[in-house]
Amino acid sequence: MSYFHRVNKDVETGAKALWDRKTDSAVSVEVGTKYALDRDAFVKVKIDKNGSIFLFFNNIITVIAMNIIYYIIIGVIVKSYD
Repeated sequence: MSYFHRVNKDVETGAKALWDRKTDSAVSVEVGTKYALDRDAFVKVKIDKNGSIFLFFNNIITVIAMNIIYYIIIGVIVKSYD
């Protein structure tokens, strides 16, 4: 079961609960939020049932940089097979 709510144009929040009846395990719960810093950047935070906190930041520069790094790595791998 999950729930998602857009609070306003900058803030989103959600929660998720999972239970596997076949294994009769404990319920897994996660809550999170997303905050838009500006048009090109946002921050996400998620907390799971163990209290682990996950923080994610994304902006257009990060996406461009990750694509450049990806193509450099792929180029190196392809050249190593030549």
